[in-house]
Amino acid sequence: MTVKETVLITDITSFIGKAVSDVLLKEGYIVYVLVSPDSTEAIPVGAQKIEQDFYYSPIPENISEINTIIHTAHMPYGPRLPHMRSARKALKSHCRKFNVEIPFRLAQKAAEVGVQRFVFLSSAQIMGSFQSTPYTDQDIPNPVEDENVLQKFECEQKLQEVAKKYTMTISSLRVPLVYGPHMSGRFIKLLQSIQKKVRFPFSHIQNQQSLLYVQNLADAIVALLKGQTKGFNAYLLADPTPISTPDVVRAFAEVLEMPNPIMIGSEKKLFFMFKLLGKKAALRRITESFVLDFSKFQKTFEWTPRCTTQEGLKALAKWYLNSQNNF
Repeated sequence: MTVKETVLITDITSFIGKAVSDVLLKEGYIVYVLVSPDSTEAIPVGAQKIEQDFYYSPIPENISEINTIIHTAHMPYGPRLPHMRSARKALKSHCRKFNVEIPFRLAQKAAEVGVQRFVFLSSAQIMGSFQSTPYTDQDIPNPVEDENVLQKFECEQKLQEVAKKYTMTISSLRVPLVYGPHMSGRFIKLLQSIQKKVRFPFSHIQNQQSLLYVQNLADAIVALLKGQTKGFNAYLLADPTPISTPDVVRAFAEVLEMPNPIMIGSEKKLFFMFKLLGKKAALRRITESFVLDFSKFQKTFEWTPRCTTQEGLKALAKWYLNSQNNF
């Protein structure tokens, strides 16, 4: 890269936005990050801050100076939804504006002023639900009935409209669960449970699931920015090999220096337990397979993931352990 390219990242408060900005800065890119005016969040050293309320004013004044926009911002719909139907409808509308209309407006304006590329962080569940065979980029999308996924898919369709009308290159990265240091969510809850010596009746589970370590994602984005593509393209992306639920638990337990938490248990007992708790979706996530074939991205951008899934999971567990020791 002879001339330093300028990149705008729309969300620096998430662990994904931070990891991507860190890698881009090391690669020599000029990185701008959008930050709410009242935010106390520290930005990465070397990044330049644009103070702006993204919900009400998503178009930066100096957008014409940007080469690439990486849109990682997302407002989740749920899981703690209000009970009143009117409140749910209002929240859905609020999230849809943030997740669909705003990135569409941003991409359209960026294309109008000559921004070269727009990278959209999407969801692999656009392809469909759990299945025994891997999803490929040639498969026809069949989004799961989840509002977050449906909004991602709708936004993709709007971005395709922008790509048809303008010359800006738009890339949508359809990713599975992204994990890594500073994350929150179910992997952190799993680590906490292992520390509390919870036993898991997962001995019979032999599923395979694709995950994506955040550093692999950041490296993939760098490879994408160095590539030459045109129009709208969607790519599946994942770690080198899928992993089973029991092996995720074992990898965490090894770093935490806890005994093997996998106990012998029958499938019927596990199903009954989750049904009793009203957690059918969680049961599918634990027991069924969701595998992605990301060879299209690999071949297009000559990219190979730097870290294995086991290495990524252990890095997350080590960060978690260190964060606990620092309190």
